[in-house]
Amino acid sequence: DVTSDVKILLPEVEERLEKMIKVIAAQKYPKIEIGLHCNDPYGCPLQEKCFNYLPRHNPLTLSHFKKEKAFSLINDGVTDILKFDDSITLSYKQKIQIQSLRSKREYVDKEGIQSFLNTLAHPLYYLDFETIGTAIPMFDHVKPYQQIPFQFSLHIQASPNSKHEHISYLAEGKDDPRPELLKLLKKHLGIKGSIVAYNAPFEKDKLNKACEVFPAYREWNQKIQARIVDLLNPFKAFYYYNYKQEGSASIKSVLPVLTGKGYDGMEIADGGTASNEYLRVTYGEGVTEKERKAVRKYLEEYCKLDTMAMVKIVEKLIKISTGTVYYS
Repeated sequence: DVTSDVKILLPEVEERLEKMIKVIAAQKYPKIEIGLHCNDPYGCPLQEKCFNYLPRHNPLTLSHFKKEKAFSLINDGVTDILKFDDSITLSYKQKIQIQSLRSKREYVDKEGIQSFLNTLAHPLYYLDFETIGTAIPMFDHVKPYQQIPFQFSLHIQASPNSKHEHISYLAEGKDDPRPELLKLLKKHLGIKGSIVAYNAPFEKDKLNKACEVFPAYREWNQKIQARIVDLLNPFKAFYYYNYKQEGSASIKSVLPVLTGKGYDGMEIADGGTASNEYLRVTYGEGVTEKERKAVRKYLEEYCKLDTMAMVKIVEKLIKISTGTVYYS
């Protein structure tokens, strides 16, 4: 019970609302120097405007560079990472990023890539979830904003030279989607082989939380967890880096530089939109059946691309694992 704590804060609400309304009603956005406060406690929606004076390759784009240090440099007028001098201490990965940018060449650590590829065992299962997380829980045993998987895409490759089989699930109706999702995953994930996910802690956490509520799957989940491999790891470790990634190791940054293809032109092209659109056509009012079917089709296409992207990335890593290390 937090009633007493809330009562202490209530008098501040009206005053803060008045200040917010003044800002919203203003003709121009407030001129405030950028800094750590721009993401405290959440990202400000005006960052695109306030940050637009920065060059493309500014300190904020440097991988694993402390934000406090980045803003300090920017405020001192050092806004381009290509103008960094020896007085600025950089990590090995940050040096790779700047060297790649200067030379306009990719960096390849073939031994590192091969060490990652050696962790993969067929059959390979490429897995991706889409989730919803509402402020007011929609199902029993769910916390506010807890991410609930409502969709998965699964590409399966039985052996190195075999074709990929695609299996998908997109929840129908308004009931908790997790029981059916777990049932289908148990059916299709087999008993051996690597389960490949991009930023795997996300998928692992959603499985763990679901199996806490549905204990019949706990033993199965323990075995599944041990088989999950994170495809983000070789990029986070900078076994491969291309200056076009601009410091990001996300799948949306990696896929285009490795394959030349991305998410452009898709009706649904990011997880946030996928979540919002699923909620709208499943639980919203005034949605026609034609519109509902169209959105579900777009959701299937988007989630399928996420796992096909992983397939293409692994195929490309296999090809470039015999490449040259450009920097040491």
